[in-house]
Amino acid sequence: MTGALFLLAVAGQGPGNPTQFLLSVNDTLQTGQAAKVRPLFAYPDADSKYLLAMGPRRGGFSKVRASMIPVPPGWEGRGSFWMVLHTFQDIEEDHDPVFEVLQTGDGYRLGHEVREDDLAGWTISDEAYTARLTPEDKRVDVDVTVKLREGNLQRAPIFRLNDVYKLTSGNPAIVDGGNDTVPKPAADSLVRAGSLVIPWTAHPATSYRFGYSAQLDRPTEDRISPNVAYVTAWWLPSLGRLPFTVKGTIVAPDIWTVRAEGVQVGKTEADGKQTTTFQCDLPISFPKVIGGLYKLAAEKTVGPQSFKIYQLESIDQERADHDLQAMMDAATFFQARYGPLPFPGYECYDADSYYGVESYSHTLLRRSITHFISHEMGHSYFGGLAPCPYVHDSWNEGVTQYVDSVLLMHNADHSLEMGLQTLGESTPLSEMPEAHAYNGASYWRGCYLMKMLESEIGADKVQDALYNIARQRKGMDTRWRDLRAYFERSGGKPLDWFWKQWVDGGEFPTLHVDDVDPTQRESAWRTFVRVRQTGTAKPFRLKFAIAFRIDTEWVEKVYDLTEKSDILSFDSKTRPNDVQLRVLPYTLARVEQYKRPQQNAVGNSG
Repeated sequence: MTGALFLLAVAGQGPGNPTQFLLSVNDTLQTGQAAKVRPLFAYPDADSKYLLAMGPRRGGFSKVRASMIPVPPGWEGRGSFWMVLHTFQDIEEDHDPVFEVLQTGDGYRLGHEVREDDLAGWTISDEAYTARLTPEDKRVDVDVTVKLREGNLQRAPIFRLNDVYKLTSGNPAIVDGGNDTVPKPAADSLVRAGSLVIPWTAHPATSYRFGYSAQLDRPTEDRISPNVAYVTAWWLPSLGRLPFTVKGTIVAPDIWTVRAEGVQVGKTEADGKQTTTFQCDLPISFPKVIGGLYKLAAEKTVGPQSFKIYQLESIDQERADHDLQAMMDAATFFQARYGPLPFPGYECYDADSYYGVESYSHTLLRRSITHFISHEMGHSYFGGLAPCPYVHDSWNEGVTQYVDSVLLMHNADHSLEMGLQTLGESTPLSEMPEAHAYNGASYWRGCYLMKMLESEIGADKVQDALYNIARQRKGMDTRWRDLRAYFERSGGKPLDWFWKQWVDGGEFPTLHVDDVDPTQRESAWRTFVRVRQTGTAKPFRLKFAIAFRIDTEWVEKVYDLTEKSDILSFDSKTRPNDVQLRVLPYTLARVEQYKRPQQNAVGNSG
């Protein structure tokens, strides 16, 4: 695009045709400046927020490209065109937003986002793929058959596939919507635009076969090299990241160990290649392929279950033995509370660059963090049996942090204290789909919230609810909002207020101790403490403890506060020497402690 056209675009005199608008958007993205990206939207306050957050997380707006297509068949009325802003997306993190393109008095502008979960009723029932790994070319070739459950038979399904993958074949002819032209697809063609794959028909089939390939040479996560292969992120067609069963076949060098989700059901070797097949009957959202020059470093079988540690050269036997024991201890702990693991055992594979990823029959972890095995195994229940698509929230991270760090590890990593440090993050838990954003609040605050529930309904009732969540939500899209009913049934009390305050809300109160008044009554003391809450539009329903130091010991009593302020009392045989308000682990609030007068140890009388 010429400089003059770019100046018209940012000055509010939008390009006059779709191709010019596409070019102007790509030129604007290349500036890398949020202040120039924001005016691309007709309603920037309402619609630009996600893109403005996603761009910097993906390395800057200059890493993002725009592709534009006519509105797909059956989606008429959703803008005049669609634009997808795409880049390589890592697993369980951001997504490529798709926006309606509107014609305004100032030319074309981006409108509302076409949500990733706007599926017209289409869902994937199962996929069967063959992934051919060619380490010398850093290449993967995929052939996949996708079977659908019927949705709106007059509306095309909108598949998502990471933009690095180039379609090589499909049921219909392929139309490529690039970054500099707006295609005019013929009926029954297959449109590839950014990360979208769309059968261009208002009469969709219930089965599609796609072929595509990519070179994966990323510095950290998805990559293929002579030693390893990590194929994990958006590499199979998805619809809203909802779970499906999968049968996967991996073709790789015969000297490699390969792994996909589920159970190995077949293997053959010929001409230096192996062909290994895995069946996963548990519907999952994130199938993955791992391969490489792995060696079995440690293993143990307990009944029908097998536990294994795989490492790359050279073997660290001490770490392998330690990790194996941690894996088995975690399996014993989790299975006693939440039922059997969904697969006959568990495995851990070292990664030389990949940080780590949740899986359900195994996990992949960087060498330096294999001690996180127990957390990843927790995802076999919360993320696996009860799936989390990471589209609306990342509830399973908070729950898994709780069952692993608090219950199994007894808060050794101070997850609860970390939860109290998230009060500066105003995003509600129910609006945190990118688990690694929000300064980790999805993990820490979610974990803390689960501990708070113990004080509301009892620790045993929390465990009963978690058991039912893991066993009853197989294959179901699960969000924070879906969990509430399980805790209400187990606890026997409504928790709508709890969800409103702590899950769907992003404001947190401050608790103030305004006055402490110890009063002697015959041979005993009654101490009155005035507590006040501020910082929220309406008073919250709060639970906290006040600790009283009697001689050299602290005595703690738990209180409830539902009003703006209240006077609470504490009886003791001797006069308290000091008073502290403690919110850990009862509530998410800041604390302003009582500042006692100089003349008295505690309070104003005595």
